[in-house]
Amino acid sequence: DLKALKQTMMKLYYHLGRYKEMMEAYRVVLMYIKSVVMRNYSEKCINNIMKIVPGKAFQNFGLLRGFYCTTLKAPEEAKNE
Repeated sequence: DLKALKQTMMKLYYHLGRYKEMMEAYRVVLMYIKSVVMRNYSEKCINNIMKIVPGKAFQNFGLLRGFYCTTLKAPEEAKNE
């Protein structure tokens, strides 16, 4: 499905060190999750992604900050819609 493809692309970009593309794919995943998927499932998806990124990126503070800020904004945006 589309969500799985986007998650896979996000993980691939991350492992290749293509962080700009990873963040773009992550934003798409978050938009898809908040619009189509049930809340419990979306929380599981976000948690799974959040387990991957900090593992390698702990040395890249800017990436971590952007990643977590983007993640934190998603529930706020969903409340406003």
